[in-house]
Amino acid sequence: MMAVVGDTINIVKHLKSGDPAPEINPSKYTLFAYRFCPFCDRVRLTLNHHKIEHDLVLIALADKPDWFKQMSPSGKVPMLLNEGAKLIESDLIMRFVDELRGTDAQLLGVCGMDKFNEALALTSKYYKPAHTILFKESYNSEDETTFRSACGELDKQIKGKYFAGDQLSLADFALFPVLDRLEVIMNQLTKHTAPDHVTE
Repeated sequence: MMAVVGDTINIVKHLKSGDPAPEINPSKYTLFAYRFCPFCDRVRLTLNHHKIEHDLVLIALADKPDWFKQMSPSGKVPMLLNEGAKLIESDLIMRFVDELRGTDAQLLGVCGMDKFNEALALTSKYYKPAHTILFKESYNSEDETTFRSACGELDKQIKGKYFAGDQLSLADFALFPVLDRLEVIMNQLTKHTAPDHVTE
């Protein structure tokens, strides 16, 4: 288990089958995640922005520990655990965390629910072809066309400094992690080799 404060992360390894379950502090939030998952990054950004102290447990998705399968039958990450209560789905966790510091600190209030949902919909269009281009041995012209179309739609929607205007909002945290992979994806499309640290 790794303590996380702000953007400082001490990553040891992804826990896999055969690894013992970590000791869980019931009085602290625990985030189960995968290092290269943009949906997990969404939640981490929200936790870090609101300075919510939490523990991070990384899970090897291709070889999940049995104790994690028992804890989460769906096997999904991110999963946020606190005092035995479990929350899955990145958008739901983001909204939950966004409420922890009170109404005045909420980022959802900046963009509103409609813009937040719009950002989620755009990332869904963007993510599938992006994932195929990054991690599959081969991709076709349809994948590239779909990806470029999603990029074009996203570009049209961003009209200010941030997605919803001139202020940072929860919609931006929904978008940032997928956009962060853009340079690597474009390298793939132009036949360059992806960096060694980018692995599924």
